[in-house]
Amino acid sequence: MRAREIVLTARLVGAADAKAMGLVDEVHPATALRGRVKELAAHIAELAPLTLAATKEAVRRMIAANSPGSLEDLLLSCYLSEDFKEGARAFLEKRKANWQGR
Repeated sequence: MRAREIVLTARLVGAADAKAMGLVDEVHPATALRGRVKELAAHIAELAPLTLAATKEAVRRMIAANSPGSLEDLLLSCYLSEDFKEGARAFLEKRKANWQGR
């Protein structure tokens, strides 16, 4: 799984690679992004509202059915850790982090 490899290795993925991997559907230069968003929003606004609502609800249900539940405890254990603080400091100081596992 590409996503797992990216997450486990903390590899940064550029826009072209993300598109090639299927992580994103479209890639646009920043100068064209606003126009593309407006174009897409206008198209969606023309579609049948009940069908859109049903589609969004169907996607929500599929995600909920496959969801491992709340991940808040896992997120907090990372983002409130000493290692997170060390990682942020190391990033700002442009050095390798000294992980301690706490």
